[in-house]
Amino acid sequence: MARSAGCRGSSTPFLVDLSTANAGVFTETITLAATGSNASGYSAALSGETLEVTGTVLPAASLANPVINNGTTIALPDAHVGSPPNDQTYLDISNTGSDVLSGYVAGTSGAAYGNGAFQQLPPGDSDSSDIAVGVNNTRTASGPAASRSISARAATT
Repeated sequence: MARSAGCRGSSTPFLVDLSTANAGVFTETITLAATGSNASGYSAALSGETLEVTGTVLPAASLANPVINNGTTIALPDAHVGSPPNDQTYLDISNTGSDVLSGYVAGTSGAAYGNGAFQQLPPGDSDSSDIAVGVNNTRTASGPAASRSISARAATT
């Protein structure tokens, strides 16, 4: 657990570090002790407040786990400026976890493009028709590109 202390007139973030947590339910009790003061030098303790935070840490085995079956390098068809426009390849995505998986293309860079989304992919299933990626070849040729990247986000429900 990490927190900031001595914060005046603003909110203080409360963070729970789950990177080393064991699966199960956790409870944290936080006691807030405040002091009232003013510019003339008055200072007195105020009554304390107690906050109890309870949460559940799920084991990794109970989460969705996306796997792109096309491999870490995806070979796109040869692209020539203007013909045919925007060659694309569909990603084959499996859910090897134990919860449903939803995903979408979150962004692209360079001349890369991607589009599509899928929702509620059950554990053990795959989807190979909803997420397409490619290189925009309708622009003026400016030499070969060394790499393009596409970001994707997946979320469990």
